[in-house]
Amino acid sequence: LNGMKPNEQMVSVIGCDPGPTNCAVIGIQGPALSSGGMDTHRAELMFVGYPSVKELMSISTWRCHSALVEMVNCFHTVLAVEKVTSRFGMNIGSTTFDTCRNSGIVIMSLNVGLGFEKIYCFGNVDWRIPVTGCARGGDSKTRLSLLELYGDEFMKELDRKAKELKTEYSLAKPIGCHLRDALGVATGVSLIPSYSGESLEHFCFM
Repeated sequence: LNGMKPNEQMVSVIGCDPGPTNCAVIGIQGPALSSGGMDTHRAELMFVGYPSVKELMSISTWRCHSALVEMVNCFHTVLAVEKVTSRFGMNIGSTTFDTCRNSGIVIMSLNVGLGFEKIYCFGNVDWRIPVTGCARGGDSKTRLSLLELYGDEFMKELDRKAKELKTEYSLAKPIGCHLRDALGVATGVSLIPSYSGESLEHFCFM
């Protein structure tokens, strides 16, 4: 990585925000802080993916497959996935069930195909409060918070990848907010312990 010292420890995380048809997947790496979290200001965006349901069934078909394999083979990597949660009065429809299905598929596909040191599952509020400072800030707040954490060049690269994937998958709507949520989930691995004092083991899937 750029700017790395020879014996510097690394934090390597794959973050995923599942959806009903595609899942946003992001890989980030950066130097470790004394707390064990990632120095986000020196982090690098290793890959960005937006696999469809068909791709989810077999990791070898993912367009970012080679980057995934290289990342996991080179570093101890953890997977962080946003789990589906609901609040009282929330309407549960088919998209919710499809997202739940895809959450399970992406976890099993990635873990069987690659293997991880740990898998964490965070609810929306679990990662959003440490990252943005509030539970319901929306994408504008998420974007500003991530910009402060990762810097302008990092976020410009993410925006560029979002536009490329939108074209590759012939999507009608922008996917930047979906990818930013995946980055937020990955960032939660570093920020949750220091923000709340809660052990990540509480969120450990396996």
